Amino acid sequence: MLPIENVSQIDFESVHYYSKDLREIAAILENCKVFFGADSGMMHLAAATNTTTMGLFNVTKPEIYAPYGNKNLFIDTNTTQVDEIINQIKAVTV
Repeated sequence: MLPIENVSQIDFESVHYYSKDLREIAAILENCKVFFGADSGMMHLAAATNTTTMGLFNVTKPEIYAPYGNKNLFIDTNTTQVDEIINQIKAVTV
């Protein structure tokens, strides 16, 4: 998912999706198995659907802003190693 500015930090090298239509974005998210992303509006929108949402937190407090419900979880990138993050992703996508 790309931000409203339609920019990519990886120069559009991967498959990407862009829309300004909130309903369309929510429909796409609803049909995903898992959403993995930074603490953002998209993460909160994904958490409001039936899609398992994994929120990455670095600055904001996950105790307050983490996605809740379903199998949603947060990952504190300050204290979690990359291999642990990969194991958590595998656990929710099985």
